[in-house]
Amino acid sequence: MKILPICLLVLLIAGCGSGSNSDGTQPPPASSHALEAKWTITTTSHSSTGDVGLFLINLSYQGNGDYFAPAEQTVACYGSGGISNSECYGKSIEKFMMGRNATTVQAHLNSDNTVTITATTDPDGIATCPVVFQLSGSLTGSSMSGTYTNDCFPDTGSWTAVKSASATGNFSGTLSSEFYMVNLTFSASLQESSTHALTGTATITNSPCVSNLTFGPPSFAIGGVVYLEDPANNAYVFATPDLTGTNLLYVLDQTSCTDLGMGTFTRK
Repeated sequence: MKILPICLLVLLIAGCGSGSNSDGTQPPPASSHALEAKWTITTTSHSSTGDVGLFLINLSYQGNGDYFAPAEQTVACYGSGGISNSECYGKSIEKFMMGRNATTVQAHLNSDNTVTITATTDPDGIATCPVVFQLSGSLTGSSMSGTYTNDCFPDTGSWTAVKSASATGNFSGTLSSEFYMVNLTFSASLQESSTHALTGTATITNSPCVSNLTFGPPSFAIGGVVYLEDPANNAYVFATPDLTGTNLLYVLDQTSCTDLGMGTFTRK
């Protein structure tokens, strides 16, 4: 299946901060599981004008203020912004969807709300040196911010992060078919499990190929991204509904009907 290279973007977090929240309350202790959540991290390079990144992660609590996101719970990409202009470290969308990324994330939350995070990416096919992002910042409520460094690119910059909402709910979208030159509407109802697996259904109008989709394994949610697969119809949907702009990719790979479209996808 020939699919466009694509994706999202790269980076992460780590430590400065203050001893109390802006409302005067004491920060949570490191054992509070405060970072155990889905996170969408947006980065801005100070070294490369125009380059932005996304780090989408599902952090799990490991004890003693430590958190971890394995490769299957991480998406890291970098580029000039937008779903069509960025690369998940050179991987095609097909490889990204099936294998996710080769990035792991380790984080630590201190009792004063300072955060340190290290993101390590397998350099195979990516760079001649290990791609390790060292990030520092602070947690305030359900958001984080700070600065990062990477010695491989090299690169420095700033970042912000917000907790990503559950993908359970109803969504709608519009996209343009690149094969049939028609506009399609996309309406989906999704359910996310405690392990971030996704199930659901969708209706597509004005498509010459398919009108109804049923999603199941290996559909998943990571941070603010959803990957949906309908194995019976060989249909694939990749979307970041909480991000603005072009944030929806639709691929249909049937023997008798193939289509690809991109557009927008939002919560109802």
